[in-house]
Amino acid sequence: MLMETGQAEDCKVVSDPRFSKCQLSLKGFPSDVYDIEWDLIMVDAPTGYHDEAPGRMTAIYTAGLMARNRENGETDVFVHDVDRAVEDKFSKAFLCEGLESYHVSYDTKVHQADGLMETGQAEDCKVVSDPRFSKCQLSLKGFPSDVYDIEWDLIMVDEPTGYHDEAPGRMRAIYTAGLMARNRENGETDVFVHDVDRVVEDKFSKAFLCEGYLTEQEGRLRHFTIPGHRTRLGRPFCP
Repeated sequence: MLMETGQAEDCKVVSDPRFSKCQLSLKGFPSDVYDIEWDLIMVDAPTGYHDEAPGRMTAIYTAGLMARNRENGETDVFVHDVDRAVEDKFSKAFLCEGLESYHVSYDTKVHQADGLMETGQAEDCKVVSDPRFSKCQLSLKGFPSDVYDIEWDLIMVDEPTGYHDEAPGRMRAIYTAGLMARNRENGETDVFVHDVDRVVEDKFSKAFLCEGYLTEQEGRLRHFTIPGHRTRLGRPFCP
């Protein structure tokens, strides 16, 4: 039904999603979300795990509309779970040519969070470097090279799900996002962490993205602005 809706002429018109006449366009975000020309958009929520669960159809369409609506430059749009039918079909239909997707596996569980927090206090975890070469056990090393080579302006941490103790947790994802932000040469990276009402997301974002870099929090979404450390070697891990 929604795929058919997306074929309407209104859905092929490029505009600010707030004013789009396409029924797939999401209009409920804060104004800043629409006003910024994002260099990166990550689509990995809602879960869409079963037929009755909320799906990512409108999120994928809106990500593509926001990317097209920028005045200059390009936007990298990442879609998680493209091995599933909805993510596969909607990303191909509304993000079109140039789509790149990567399957990511997470090997830590929520119940391991306390041990990983202790691991993160080691001196190796306070050294700013390319995550591929970090000696910290929290650093994720399995992404394609492009992910590490780009100086991202925005990173969204909203996966893995982390819904229960045996589920994959976001501990390493949060740490690695902070490391990638610090490892840029110039400028700043905006890092967003979702579900900060949960213990793991709350504690790990404060510890490794740092309360001193916390910009704002809107509901369950926390926003950190982290400056590059590579040319400021004396800069502390947290301010």
